[in-house]
Amino acid sequence: MNPSNERLRHAYIEHLRDARKVSEKTIDAAMRHLSELERFMGGKDFEGLTKSEAKAFSDRMHQRPSKAGAETLSDSSGLPPRGDPVSMLVHDGL
Repeated sequence: MNPSNERLRHAYIEHLRDARKVSEKTIDAAMRHLSELERFMGGKDFEGLTKSEAKAFSDRMHQRPSKAGAETLSDSSGLPPRGDPVSMLVHDGL
């Protein structure tokens, strides 16, 4: 794991718990998505994520089948909404 990304993950976990008051299940889903994003980026720093890379990742995630058996992931899957693919990383200054 990239040390810079790991610091961002921990900051984001704190943000989700303290500011957004989300459940542990939501935090776990967000961490899985960040791990997938890091693999998608080839281990590069999240801070270097371009809008086109973020859009490609978001599109890819929304096109894959969900674990619940639906054809694709719903917009409530814990991913940022389409058209706002980097909000997961930059929301409220993270």
